[in-house]
Amino acid sequence: MSGEDDWITVSSRNGTRLFSARSIGGTLYELPVQVTRGQAILTSVQYWHEALAYSSPQSWSHARERYPNGNILPPRPHKFFCEACAQSNARNIAPPPTQERSKVPFDLVHTDLAAPFSVQFLGGSHYYMTLIDAGTRYTYIYFIKKKSDAVKYLKEFCELVFNRTNKYPRIIRSDRGGEHVNKEYTDYCSSKGIEHQLTPAHSPQSNAVAERFNLTFANMSRTALLLGPQFL
Repeated sequence: MSGEDDWITVSSRNGTRLFSARSIGGTLYELPVQVTRGQAILTSVQYWHEALAYSSPQSWSHARERYPNGNILPPRPHKFFCEACAQSNARNIAPPPTQERSKVPFDLVHTDLAAPFSVQFLGGSHYYMTLIDAGTRYTYIYFIKKKSDAVKYLKEFCELVFNRTNKYPRIIRSDRGGEHVNKEYTDYCSSKGIEHQLTPAHSPQSNAVAERFNLTFANMSRTALLLGPQFL
């Protein structure tokens, strides 16, 4: 503790200044106001807000009538904001997944490439690609060793559809991965009259049909591995 010109300063042992007070005569000292009244009330509200498990201050309106010690709660402020509550209650509002179903087989096809997986499939593949008909939900799965082979199997699928239905898929919807967005596949789609729809970046929900199927397929495979070889 040190003093100068009727002021004393109280510090901790490591020299950190705790507070200062001004002498008003004798042994009486006056502490200067550090916060305004509004700030003091907000600080009290924040304290009780946290102490009561981050309950809303709006629920305190009738605390005096409902609880014997309700008078210890501060009055509800007109405006109150808690940063911790804002962060924990934040939600990522995403557009609803695309659920349209075509009435014509192979009018719209959803596709997605999954992995790479650290454990190889039979044949040494690290990837698998799904192509799902939006109308019938009939699904083709190709196991791929290299990501660059995806174009080969996309073209193989389109030729298979043409061989069976005498027409190519009208629309193929995919994300913006390099296995889908490249000159070779773009030129192929243009030559066959196929519309290649690309979903917005960083929005897997826009390609929900393929994304959901890949998740279901991975869960089924993982479960089969956990159950053991007797189920394989």
